[in-house]
Amino acid sequence: MQTTVFANPGAEYRGVTLWMLNDRLEPEELRRQLRQIHEAGIGAVITRTFNGLRTEYLSDEWMERLRLITDLADELEMRVFFQAGYMPSAMERPKPEYAHTVLSAKANGAALAEGETLIGADDSCRYVASRRERVLDMFNPAAVRDYLKSAYEDTWFARFGDQFGKTIRSIWVDEPHFNPPHLPWGPVLTERFQTQWGYSVEAHVAGLFRRTGDYAQVRYHYWRTVTDLLRDGYFDQVSEWCDEHGVAFSGHLMGEDTLRAQIAYTGACMPLYEKMHIPGIDHLTMSLNWSHWHRQQGRRFVLTPKQCSSAANQFGRKEILAEMYGVSTQGITFEDRKWIADWFYVLGINTRCLHGTFYSMRGRRKRVYVPHLSYQQPWWPENRLLADYCARVSYALRQGQFKADILVLHPVESAWCGYETPAFDLYDSRAVVPELKKLNDSVLGLSEQLMMIHRGFEYGDESIMARCGRVCDGRLHVGEMSYRVVILPDLVTLRRTTLELLTQFVEGGGTVLAAGELPTRIDGVADAGISAFHARLIKVQNTKDALRAALDTACTPDVELESVSGNGEAVFLHEREIDGDTVVFLANTSRTEHVAAKVKIKGCGRLEQWDCATGRVSPLACETDGEHTVATLSFPPAASRLIRLDRGQAAAPADCAVAAPETRTVPIQGPWRITRRAPNALTLDFCRLRTGGGEFGDRIPVVAVQQILEEDEPYEGPITLRFEFEVESVPGALSVVVEDADQCTLAVNGMPVSYAGAPYFIDRAFLPVDITEQVKAGRNTIDLTTEFKAVRIPEFILARLYANVGGTEIEPVYLIGDFGVRGDAVGNGQGRQLLRYRPPFTLTDEPDGTEGDLVADGYPFFAGSIELSAALDLAAPVDETVRLRIPGLRACVARVSVNGHACGATAWPPYEVDITDHVKQGANAIAVTLTNTLRNLLGPHHRGLEQEDDTWSEAFSGRFSRETRRTYPLWYANRDRPSGAWTDDYTFAPFGWGVGPVVVRASSARSGKRRTLPRRPGPVVPP
Repeated sequence: MQTTVFANPGAEYRGVTLWMLNDRLEPEELRRQLRQIHEAGIGAVITRTFNGLRTEYLSDEWMERLRLITDLADELEMRVFFQAGYMPSAMERPKPEYAHTVLSAKANGAALAEGETLIGADDSCRYVASRRERVLDMFNPAAVRDYLKSAYEDTWFARFGDQFGKTIRSIWVDEPHFNPPHLPWGPVLTERFQTQWGYSVEAHVAGLFRRTGDYAQVRYHYWRTVTDLLRDGYFDQVSEWCDEHGVAFSGHLMGEDTLRAQIAYTGACMPLYEKMHIPGIDHLTMSLNWSHWHRQQGRRFVLTPKQCSSAANQFGRKEILAEMYGVSTQGITFEDRKWIADWFYVLGINTRCLHGTFYSMRGRRKRVYVPHLSYQQPWWPENRLLADYCARVSYALRQGQFKADILVLHPVESAWCGYETPAFDLYDSRAVVPELKKLNDSVLGLSEQLMMIHRGFEYGDESIMARCGRVCDGRLHVGEMSYRVVILPDLVTLRRTTLELLTQFVEGGGTVLAAGELPTRIDGVADAGISAFHARLIKVQNTKDALRAALDTACTPDVELESVSGNGEAVFLHEREIDGDTVVFLANTSRTEHVAAKVKIKGCGRLEQWDCATGRVSPLACETDGEHTVATLSFPPAASRLIRLDRGQAAAPADCAVAAPETRTVPIQGPWRITRRAPNALTLDFCRLRTGGGEFGDRIPVVAVQQILEEDEPYEGPITLRFEFEVESVPGALSVVVEDADQCTLAVNGMPVSYAGAPYFIDRAFLPVDITEQVKAGRNTIDLTTEFKAVRIPEFILARLYANVGGTEIEPVYLIGDFGVRGDAVGNGQGRQLLRYRPPFTLTDEPDGTEGDLVADGYPFFAGSIELSAALDLAAPVDETVRLRIPGLRACVARVSVNGHACGATAWPPYEVDITDHVKQGANAIAVTLTNTLRNLLGPHHRGLEQEDDTWSEAFSGRFSRETRRTYPLWYANRDRPSGAWTDDYTFAPFGWGVGPVVVRASSARSGKRRTLPRRPGPVVPP
């Protein structure tokens, strides 16, 4: 690894963001935003159409805008990913003969619908085929060739071919997939099935739906055929086209997360990653227990990243991508984002794809797939803190080769035998197929155990092993990777090629451990002869202790981790060999526990720490025990370390960098003086509605107005929304922020007001109107009058990503200015838990100071930065370092200054900034500037959850609850009835700190930093 590149990684290591082009695209605004994306430390953009687009997709104007983006990206040395003209699973309208055919079951006796063809029947069901006109037939090579010509060649290459392989790095495709719960069908499939397996799938079609006959064999043969056809028909052709045109095939699949889901959507994931130049995955929410599937099973998000990185490593793909952060929360912090990224890094993902950077927050756009990792966020100017960290990790994890001794056989082909399409429901835990759940739990339990005992492993897909597997020198080689041990989780079947390969491996001295139920079938067919293979296996329980003992006997690890304090199993590791050296990335996956651990690396040499936060490289104190270099490392919650054993250098001297022992901790007493760096805010998200010249109705949530006027009481014409608010003390400056304020009529307390050109607030569509002169103490009203026209419903659901639907969007308004906000707290959140307040809220005078709870002290809706300042008397440090620590930080970023000097920023544990160089003897002025997120301004405010790990669009309404899976059609009129979807109370993310800042003094002995300040005259109060 090169220290200069590590210190300042280039664009290729800085990840990519989904730039959600979701409004009218204006040249100067595109230029402004792209420059800001570049300044934020991001290296590439995906020009992604998204909900709300107002520039006609693929029009001449659209092409002009993309040319502008490409030209500026070239100037900025950034890269551009174009999205495929259309997703193959969301076509505008392919030729009828190229549309996807599906197979479904209907009750016996049910009439065939138009376009349905009867394939078979039994005493229970009729099995019918029909076409999905919006989905491409990805089995048909001619259909895929036609798709490539229209969606790739004519759309992009004909216009931008001069930049292919240069500024245009890739064609990115989102979620090519089948159409579950229907099964893929068609003549290409039935013909291949007959040829490959020697019998007709039509004659056994009932076995695909019902447990009749040898359904396990039929399903196995069916899904193996399906997966091969998808790989050869679509993925192989797209890969070849991209190769020929000098761009990378990138994107991610659909339903990668469990065995059941990936079968339903693609048959199997790993064989398809082979064809992608930048294979990728998708992770939504802020939970690493996948919200809808893994959380119900108590499992963590391991399978998805690990199967992708395994295939990528086996095929020598250096760049492995994951979409991250989508539908988490507007309140996602830098610590949250780092913790999620570290999880993926340690599992082999090395490139972040941010989900996403939004061109506009106008209207519904602010509620679709939050968060907005964009210029609208208060923390956006600080984004480079995290971007630089991630770029350095990405650089390191793309060098050399991942080290894994263990191959875990992926059980997806066994899951084919039990896949049940009638039970397919992604969100309903009651629809779980027991056999599939057992297989899923077995491989996930095994995978988690291996991570917790710090053993590097990868998955082996049987189709990849059949084509790329070989035994050599006692190792099992799969493509570019090789393994010393194979572990079998629960299995139902093996390919004959796998059986032969593993037999050869055992005969060559390799070890195969059986950590689950052994297979009874070969190629899906029951075969008693497989018992001879069983006898050659070493059976082991699927537990940490049993696996550790068996693996230590079979192959001792090159890197070991031994807990000194805390839960060492929470620290995951990723080992690489780079030019003969060992590089280890370690991540504490716990958000709450501090861990100290001894790390032992086989071999001797110079041990270095590569600090991914600063880019500095320094020697680490270590010792040897004969065969190993040993260092004791500290891991605060969510912390990570990157270390390198340089075998070409002598061990560092004993006085190299170690953790300095803390000598004194001095709390800083409040209250802290408050200085706002942005206007305070109050969100007005309830209103009274008047249509035409009628009367105002009852007070309702603003978000309900759209539903009422478009669905429940359809109406087009003039409407007025009346917003009400209470004022105890009239502010010196007050504005109401209205989206597109220049396109509506406003009155405050009956007096007309209008937009006068003030700078936007948060987003370019959010326009402030000064109402200082119109506001009075007591009750105030704001009347907003506009012409309402319904938003058009797209032809099909995925068309909303690029369709221009027009219409009027009804949104809350926001009061901003110089004021405090008082509300009634009814719940006190701890840590990441939300705070709960009961309306109404009142505008008051601002407080003089705070102990750190800024929500309670008048800023519950605030989005921006607040400086908190205090004074502290200190004695001069002598051979000491002095750090400011904020152990209870409740903000995205804290930037520290001492005596007017900028000292730096902290955004994740241990939440410390070195202030040694700016501390003076005597009185010291300490200032901490806290920056939060858009969460408390934009919500969702009314879900009533204690903690927020996901924020889908419906979280802003009371119509549907993902937690209860229930729909509440007239929720706005029945808000007095408890539901899992809505409360009139408000929830807020904590802002400020729980435990206040302290000054930490530490001996600088052996720390590499010595400094003595001259004593100054005057009294000193010792801390």
